[in-house]
Amino acid sequence: MSDKDISPQNKILIEQFLDSIWLERNLAENTIDSYKLDLFALGQ
Repeated sequence: MSDKDISPQNKILIEQFLDSIWLERNLAENTIDSYKLDLFALGQ
């Protein structure tokens, strides 16, 4: 699965969400990557 499989609008929203939780919660890179994979799967 790649980020090319989701709509541009969903990709923007997912990236904004990931940026905000990274800033607010100082989550590990592996956690952010896992969230990203899950959200991309959900966004399809």
